[in-house]
Amino acid sequence: MLCEQALCTGCRACENKCPTRALTMKEDGEGFLRPFLDTSRCTQCGLCRSTCPVLNTPAQAPSQREPGTYACWSLDETIRERSSSGGVFSLLAKEVLKDGGVVFGASFDEDLRVRHTYIEDFEQIDGLRRSKYVQSDTGDCYLQVENFLKAGRPVLFVGAPCQVAGLNAYLGKPYENLLTLSFICYGVPSPKVFETYIRYREDKHKARAARLSFREKQGSGWSNCAMCIEFEDGTKLRHPLKQDPYFVGFGRHLFTRPSCFECHFRYPNIFSDMTLGDFWGADKLEGLKANDDKGVSLVLTHTPKGEEGLKRIAPHLFIQRRSFEEALKYNPRLKSSSACPRNRSRFFEEFAQDTDFERLIRRYMTNTGWKAGLKKTIKALLGEGLIHKLRRG
Repeated sequence: MLCEQALCTGCRACENKCPTRALTMKEDGEGFLRPFLDTSRCTQCGLCRSTCPVLNTPAQAPSQREPGTYACWSLDETIRERSSSGGVFSLLAKEVLKDGGVVFGASFDEDLRVRHTYIEDFEQIDGLRRSKYVQSDTGDCYLQVENFLKAGRPVLFVGAPCQVAGLNAYLGKPYENLLTLSFICYGVPSPKVFETYIRYREDKHKARAARLSFREKQGSGWSNCAMCIEFEDGTKLRHPLKQDPYFVGFGRHLFTRPSCFECHFRYPNIFSDMTLGDFWGADKLEGLKANDDKGVSLVLTHTPKGEEGLKRIAPHLFIQRRSFEEALKYNPRLKSSSACPRNRSRFFEEFAQDTDFERLIRRYMTNTGWKAGLKKTIKALLGEGLIHKLRRG
């Protein structure tokens, strides 16, 4: 018996570990991947259960100290502009690739599905950049990571905290040549809902979507970023976050994975070397000149390896030590999970039956009032600083 269904994160550690391939991941009614067992293949070895990060502490133990906390941004303006926040991930990736390493992260495929993949050349970095507000499919990347590590190559792996915990549980032991990054996770939305949203946009636009950026800041700035979809006919759809239905629904946790409401991998149970996110509220911090609206990264280091990784890229950064309390003020999801909304079940009941996505948008994913709607929707995600700026707009 694996972990309770409501607690399963879909990390794939159990599937990757099964020696007889008795476990396969299948989509449930809400669009989330879950393990299904072929009893004819199962030998009752127990590896799946002993590998599950929800049931077992991964080999990489969580740090028991308060993390090192830093406000950072890349001194390379091109990198900073092309990143969701300050560009720290790109700089770390560049260092690992320079050493002949491999970088794993989430990327859109040709159908705009989000999947974990790897790159070996910095020219490919753009696919791994920027936030992706949908659960990524890790596929067999844990096995791929293990093969690269055993071959002696440096590996940088970035993912949700549960995905990093899943990787460590799968590996079963620490590797010196592995650097892991988790991002501050608000909760992972349903890939099925996201795919329906994309099809809805394509039908309305009468063209295939070619590229998407959840938080496009070019032209509008870090605090006023927008959902941007580029279509194959060369046209572009750009919506402020407060007007985009998918982002509104995501912010309200309408289609967040159930395990996210009882997440086992928030601080202090962080199993990565570093945590990255947006340093919302940075413009209010005393002694920090962060008013250019180009993006500021919040970097938390949990291990000596994380500290060393940050030290390596420090010459290419503006970097300033800050307090952990400052980081928590505008990033509450570091420590606590959001509550499950009362209308989530009703949304999925209607989603399963209603082929008219626009009707669901009108019922669940519009802001009928600025104060009652938008503030509730994105306050926890993007911080009070952005709320005030959008309100003035």
